[in-house]
Amino acid sequence: MSIIKLKNNKTKVIIDELDFKDLIREELGSDAEDEFDTIILGKIENLQVQADYTKQKINTDLEAYEGELEQNRNSLLDIRDIIEKLQEYIEDNTIAKKHKDKILKDIRQIEIEINNCI
Repeated sequence: MSIIKLKNNKTKVIIDELDFKDLIREELGSDAEDEFDTIILGKIENLQVQADYTKQKINTDLEAYEGELEQNRNSLLDIRDIIEKLQEYIEDNTIAKKHKDKILKDIRQIEIEINNCI
């Protein structure tokens, strides 16, 4: 609610946009009221366009992010497959036990980290 003082020292109580439109029509005429409607509708349309653009940009950004996440997940799965092959190779081939244990321990740690990311 607003109280507006007019040029003729009268006051007008404005409760909503309809009261304001009435004031415009009473003080400036119906052409001014129509122009006010046109301006307001134009502002609303501009805001709607901006909101639509923002929504579209957000959706595009989310889709790109989801794509990146999927690529990262696939890469980590590929790395995990390589780790499994390395583990098999190390276990099946002759490597000094102390080296084999160290290598397998490190590979298991890498595998744990990858599984935490997936």
